[in-house]
Amino acid sequence: MILDTSKWSLRFIFPENTSLGSVQIDVRPHSSISKLVNWLKTQLGSDVENNYRIYADGVAYSLHAAGQHKIMDWFEDGEHVDVLPVLTGGKPVVYLFSPESIEACVKLSLVPEWSLSAIYPVVPIKAHTAHCKEEVRWRVRTHLNGELTELTTDLDVAYLFWEAQ
Repeated sequence: MILDTSKWSLRFIFPENTSLGSVQIDVRPHSSISKLVNWLKTQLGSDVENNYRIYADGVAYSLHAAGQHKIMDWFEDGEHVDVLPVLTGGKPVVYLFSPESIEACVKLSLVPEWSLSAIYPVVPIKAHTAHCKEEVRWRVRTHLNGELTELTTDLDVAYLFWEAQ
């Protein structure tokens, strides 16, 4: 049996909000991607799988999918690998103001790459369609004082809240 001791060089380009910049490392092509994930954890923190994606040659890789993949399955020798934070929708709120009391329907649809992590008031989330991953609809009545009544739950609220990752 011949032992493969060849090494590849990969250049990791980190986000500007880190002090890492660009780092070149030598790897064995037959090594597990999980070794790279462990190295990334030492650079970016223990929750790297949830907070970052890696991109190489126009392909996005989820660090959750590393499993038993080998480095040679995802990369080529000399490749540049961008490490970017996972986009999140933050914690936006929706305010509705009207000069008179009206009923309205507020519909929120997410791109396929995102999923809802929180909504308030809690209403049913419609599952995957051809154009979006998730969708939520609030039926509300506006009031002159700026408050809303969500009609499905009969809750009085100041705004509608959603969060996505």
